[in-house]
Amino acid sequence: MASPDRFFSATVIAGRLHVLGLARGGPWAPARLEWREEPGVDTLINPRAGDRKVTVREELEAIVNAPAGTIPPRFLWIHESLVGEARRLWEGGPSGVSEG
Repeated sequence: MASPDRFFSATVIAGRLHVLGLARGGPWAPARLEWREEPGVDTLINPRAGDRKVTVREELEAIVNAPAGTIPPRFLWIHESLVGEARRLWEGGPSGVSEG
């Protein structure tokens, strides 16, 4: 039986990705990411409050790079396959370049 997909939580404030467990300006520390399996995320997510489950790079970039004045999602639950993209956005890297 395949293991469930895993997600970690983040928010977007003023066009910056803030990852739960990581200090802004500190090192990227993957061991500090707080992982949840998909069934648990599905019970925590509240779409009416603006929570989003993100599974593709383009969606994550669009949320982080949304125009000023756009109300960002309250919580993002980012799929484990997007760790490199989340790191790039968290570090403020240029769009379209992914590191793993």
